[in-house]
Amino acid sequence: MKLFKKTVSGTGRVHIYFAGIKIISYQAHVQGDINGLGNNISVPRSHKCQLHVHGNNNSIIIEEVPENYSTNLILYVGFPGTECNNCKIHIGKGTSFEQASIVVCDNDTVIEIGDDCMFSFLEQIWASDTHTIINDKQEIINIGHHVKIGNHVWVGADVSILKNTTIGDNCILGTKSVVGGNFTKPGCVIAGNPARVVKENVNWSRQRPNEYIAGGKK
Repeated sequence: MKLFKKTVSGTGRVHIYFAGIKIISYQAHVQGDINGLGNNISVPRSHKCQLHVHGNNNSIIIEEVPENYSTNLILYVGFPGTECNNCKIHIGKGTSFEQASIVVCDNDTVIEIGDDCMFSFLEQIWASDTHTIINDKQEIINIGHHVKIGNHVWVGADVSILKNTTIGDNCILGTKSVVGGNFTKPGCVIAGNPARVVKENVNWSRQRPNEYIAGGKK
């Protein structure tokens, strides 16, 4: 038995228990709706994300970002009438979202997004399919297990990242790409539909080219 336990109610109220006794209760600063038991939610107050959680024992941890970074993210874990349980989502420090969405529909899914990633507009992370595909033996062949994105990854506009995908550190995902599979080598440009590695040994900066040339390299 854990000595400390934190739960979030459907109204977004946080309850903290010690040895089974409630010791703290407060209203969390979360946009959206949280439904279920035993969900652990940690989001910076400055983050503009919307969380829609339907299920139990899910963990969503979002780290701090600089005040001038965009944080427009919509995250769906389950849907009304279709609960999703025991999922773990962690988004690292300094990761920004201009306008992105993440969809999780399968139990026990793990999403890991590293530090200092930059998501542009209209990206979608489909960590699960929303319908079932079966083979000739009536076995389900499209269960989503994970999406893992390394540190310092730039995701271009209108990119779709599919279930069971891994992206290495310092990679760039080209605009309108559909990315699925294991791209574990760092420093690659990954682009196309279906996406493939089109360039290696690269890195990127949040600065615009003229700022970078001027000498304020970051």
